[in-house]
Amino acid sequence: MTRYSLSKIRGNKNSKSVAFTLIDSIYSVNSNLINQLLELANENDANNVRICLHKSGDAIFQQMLIYEKRGVYYPPHTHKNRSETHIVIKGSLELFILDQYGSVLETHLNSEHDQNITTVASAIPHLTRPISEYVIYLEIKNGPHTPFDDDCFIPRPNGIKPL
Repeated sequence: MTRYSLSKIRGNKNSKSVAFTLIDSIYSVNSNLINQLLELANENDANNVRICLHKSGDAIFQQMLIYEKRGVYYPPHTHKNRSETHIVIKGSLELFILDQYGSVLETHLNSEHDQNITTVASAIPHLTRPISEYVIYLEIKNGPHTPFDDDCFIPRPNGIKPL
């Protein structure tokens, strides 16, 4: 089995995600890399794990191979200047498109069986959640990276003004 060289860039026991950067310049998203991601998930108490295939947060084209387990929740969020594409490799991922008040406008199910690919345009509130025990998917975004806290979306029910 070919093992890729990785460098840990963030994450600890209290975080929802542990991130690694792929050091190799030439790679394939194949069973070897997917198995390596699964090993990393097992080594990190099955927290969510991502392998960044881009070299830095400043990269204008960003690809991440992501392992997410069911029950680890990311809040609704929006990316002000970034679109996001999901390509499921293993398992099932549900995507919710929300309105400005947090109500669900659309749902999309991506799985390894249906071969759907979803893209969320910038400034669209959304959230994803694994439906299967875990999901592995390729996420593609334009860069540069913005901190997740800057992207969090706080629903504002109709008629309630922010403090």
